[in-house]
Amino acid sequence: MSTANTIIDTNFKFPGQKRVYKGKVREVYTINNDLLVMIATDRLSAFD
Repeated sequence: MSTANTIIDTNFKFPGQKRVYKGKVREVYTINNDLLVMIATDRLSAFD
C-alpha cells in the first residue's frame, strides 16, 4: 500500500474554529462553541 495518497493533516480553516482533539485517525473541531465537527481520515492506526 502506497502512502502517497494518505491524508497526513487536515488544513481546514473555518471562522471561529478551535481544534479540540487530534488523534491517529480522527480530528475534532468546534466552531463558535456551537458546532462539533469530526473528520475521519484514512490514516492507519496499525500499531494499537
